[in-house]
Amino acid sequence: MVRYRELHTTWVTTLIQGGHATNALPQRATTIVNCRVLPSDDILDIQRQLADTLAEPRIEVRLLGQSRPSSASPLRQDVLAAVERSTQAVWPGCPVVPTMETGATDGRSLRRAGIPTYGIGGIPVDRNDVRAHGKDERIRVKDFETGVKAFALLLRDVAGQAR
Repeated sequence: MVRYRELHTTWVTTLIQGGHATNALPQRATTIVNCRVLPSDDILDIQRQLADTLAEPRIEVRLLGQSRPSSASPLRQDVLAAVERSTQAVWPGCPVVPTMETGATDGRSLRRAGIPTYGIGGIPVDRNDVRAHGKDERIRVKDFETGVKAFALLLRDVAGQAR
């Protein structure tokens, strides 16, 4: 049985800067915390939660940039069925598990314009060779080719439904 975890906003420290020498305590330190915010969450509430979690009055928690939220696209059964068909054609027996992409995407601008937007993650990755967002981020050529095949099947399926 597949168990689904509840989706929630996440935050993770991605950059730490402090100090000026290897033999001196830093007078100041700066940390960047990357937040992946769900459409239903308020960024100011997330900022308050982070400040409350740190519970240190000398730490300033401020926003960098401007939040431009958009609502989630509805999970359409016709789109999900097409994803299931293309997945089974390329990877028989592989389950399809809908997730919400919380990374940067052009989809939020399209959704704000009223265009439902879906991302399809159809490129397998080697779980023992994690390089996402690293200096040498890469995928294997054979995995890319297989992903293109699955995506082409999906596009043909969805385009056929549009007629």
